Amino acid sequence: MRRFHRAKDKQEVIDALFANGKGPFSQIWQIIIFSTCLGFRLGRREPLGECDSSVAIPPSVFLNNCPSWPGLGYLISLVESTDPHILNMDDATDEKRIILLEEYANAGLAKIREEVEGKDYSLDGIIQLINKYLDSNKSETDSI
Repeated sequence: MRRFHRAKDKQEVIDALFANGKGPFSQIWQIIIFSTCLGFRLGRREPLGECDSSVAIPPSVFLNNCPSWPGLGYLISLVESTDPHILNMDDATDEKRIILLEEYANAGLAKIREEVEGKDYSLDGIIQLINKYLDSNKSETDSI
């Protein structure tokens, strides 16, 4: 399985969220998982564009630190594609899944930048972002 890339134009967001362990996230892989889930929640994917392969994250980082990551990746991929073959364990489907997750993460990072930039990349800023989208979901379900 290949490394997980991120777009160069989102590096400032990652740096602000990480801040050498002083930001709201203590590890960059946590930022990637969070932004992937946010992008998925928003139904928004964004191609990466230019990447820096020297900062790509090996799959072992996710596997060693977040045992649920592969399952989350498989579920997101299955929901997105609606094709059960996306769960196959071969190079072609691995590549499709990783690209899909990278695009969701990229969109999530873009949304974080839109919502938080110029304000506060602190934990409180991220919690406000989460609450905004939890509240929007609540109002949608309340009207049903």
